[in-house]
Amino acid sequence: RLRGRVLDAVTSTPVVGVEVQANLVVPASPGDEEPEAQSLAHARTTADGAFVLPPLESGAALRLELSHPDYLPLSQQMAPGETTLELRLLTGARLEGTVKDREGRLVSTFLSLRPLSPVGAESITM
Repeated sequence: RLRGRVLDAVTSTPVVGVEVQANLVVPASPGDEEPEAQSLAHARTTADGAFVLPPLESGAALRLELSHPDYLPLSQQMAPGETTLELRLLTGARLEGTVKDREGRLVSTFLSLRPLSPVGAESITM
């Protein structure tokens, strides 16, 4: 069995309701960039942030995918034989504003994606 606990990365409080998906990582086929993942098990964290997954394939390359509407998704590769995990989720951020071109006209469509860094490691200047 794989047991774990999910905490808020900043406050260290348990996060309830996190979807935890255990996937078997299948090596990429020639010409594919990403390896495939086959779902093995699923759990949801309880009030204390805990989850338990049934016994999984030992020695296989496994990845946990965590999701919660109030936090950024997390993908965690598991070491062979690992049976207990503590995982920490970061909250996301939403930025709204108005974008104008050099002449001051409103830009109707604007999208800026930035990689996320650990808390406090990056600032954005606009």
